[in-house]
Amino acid sequence: MLVIKNTFVFLGSILAICLLIITFDKIGMNRHFNILFSAFLYGVFITTYFKTIGLSLICIFLFYGFLLLLTESFEVFEMFSISCLALCLIKIVMPKLKYKDLGNIFLTRKL
Repeated sequence: MLVIKNTFVFLGSILAICLLIITFDKIGMNRHFNILFSAFLYGVFITTYFKTIGLSLICIFLFYGFLLLLTESFEVFEMFSISCLALCLIKIVMPKLKYKDLGNIFLTRKL
């Protein structure tokens, strides 16, 4: 049952990202910004849903692998790198910021 649910979420996210790209294109958004924003949003969604680096990388690689087979364009590599960057930001950088002591930044000098 879990495999079916994860497969449905994966296919639903692919459909949602494709519809988002088409909608932003019809609105008149800049093409490169549209692609980069959609790829970042896809990377964030997949990373937060699957919660493991391995499963997230598999889903990201599968989607962009099939997209590369369909389009054979360089923009797919850009989208793949942006999604992997979102994965790295969420899984590697964010936990380090969580435990960082940020109290020294907000100290003001007393007279």
